[in-house]
Amino acid sequence: MEKTGPGHYRRSLETLSNLDVRKAHPGHQRSFTNFQDVLRRINRHQEIRKERVLKALSEPLTAFDTTRKAFPKKAFGDRWLAFAQTVGILEDLLEEGSVERLEDSPVRYKRG
Repeated sequence: MEKTGPGHYRRSLETLSNLDVRKAHPGHQRSFTNFQDVLRRINRHQEIRKERVLKALSEPLTAFDTTRKAFPKKAFGDRWLAFAQTVGILEDLLEEGSVERLEDSPVRYKRG
């Protein structure tokens, strides 16, 4: 089964960056011509989120506690979206060896 999540998303953006796009027509915003700049901003935003999650792991934490520490000002509803992304980021960090999963109960993560 193919993996999904923030890492897969970033790799998709990298694939898109190799295309010669003159004008993009997104589904939720106006058309734009600065495609490469938009991709760079999205990638940077994703990297910042990844850095915040890794920084939050100054001690072993559950995915939910990692979310609360990395994104403390998120409103309750937005926190659940941040939680979903945090889980994906943790899985990506796990795959690259930057974090370890502690298989206790509850499952916690720590820097590798």
